Amino acid sequence: MYAEISAVSDIENAKRSDRTSTAGEHNLDRISDIESNEHSNDEMRRENDKQNFIEIKKDEEMKTNSKILNEELNIV
Repeated sequence: MYAEISAVSDIENAKRSDRTSTAGEHNLDRISDIESNEHSNDEMRRENDKQNFIEIKKDEEMKTNSKILNEELNIV
């Protein structure tokens, strides 16, 4: 009838045989995993931003080169 809250469930399941709780250790592991995932996401975001910047620069250079070429053709 009652839904177990996962945090309570985790604490109850995180007992050693000598009845001391290991919930704190598990929480630290989860925090570490979360921070690691966030760090990975940040790295991927930075890499994507870098690639986008490179693409934008290439695009701008192509437009500039095209404009220069068109101007040269108009002169001739």
